[in-house]
Amino acid sequence: LDDPVTYKLCTAPAIIERIAALLGPDLLLWHSRYFNKPATGPPIPWHQDAPFWNMEPNNCVSAWLALDDVTQANGCVYVVPGSNQTQLPQIPSQDTGRFGRQADISEYDVSSAIPLELPRGEFYLFHRLLLHRSDSNPGSGSRLALSMQFISPEVKLGLEKRKLKVRDFGV
Repeated sequence: LDDPVTYKLCTAPAIIERIAALLGPDLLLWHSRYFNKPATGPPIPWHQDAPFWNMEPNNCVSAWLALDDVTQANGCVYVVPGSNQTQLPQIPSQDTGRFGRQADISEYDVSSAIPLELPRGEFYLFHRLLLHRSDSNPGSGSRLALSMQFISPEVKLGLEKRKLKVRDFGV
């Protein structure tokens, strides 16, 4: 968040107001990441974010901001409504880029999955247990998005894996 543009995007009033409605007015932005979906890059498998983030209690909401138009034609995210009720087991993943593991959906119905197409500048919020994935991007250009994770102050993060620097961002 040393970049003023990233900081401005992460603290946009429209995003903060909606996150605060879910978590309360005292918020911490603990993680943000740009996602570049290059043309012909690998798909992202079905997964939930929770197994990748060690935290307790489970008070975390993600905001996903489209920095380019996001369509099925360029690898939009698909979600399974209601899937945030149960954490699924993890299995190894292959040929999926940086994802070494994925959700085991062998006994889970993903037929209700819906595509989340967004015009540039719009965002959606989701829980860290929401089951989601994206296809590869068959287009000729890349697609860019910014993912942000917000927590409430009582959340304890598993710091044994990496050191986090805490800084007051006035959010």
